[in-house]
Amino acid sequence: MIKAIIFDLNGVFIKGEMLSMRFKKDYDVVPTEFVAALSEIMEEVRKPNAPNHYQLWKKHFKKWNINFGEKEFFSYWFSGENIIT
Repeated sequence: MIKAIIFDLNGVFIKGEMLSMRFKKDYDVVPTEFVAALSEIMEEVRKPNAPNHYQLWKKHFKKWNINFGEKEFFSYWFSGENIIT
């Protein structure tokens, strides 16, 4: 039986550089533009029958001239996070 669920919003159990700052450093994407895209996508994925995250990101990748496949994108996203010990 599950007795507790812990949600981590960065910095409690997992720590990493902000994704917007990684996109700035690695792909020269302006952080405010990245955050605007992230906000738009998060609003969409919460809707019933929404496409997956990657499908919603594709138009932004094209605009930013980033060639990510789905696995590559999620690998990049989560590779910047480390467990705090």
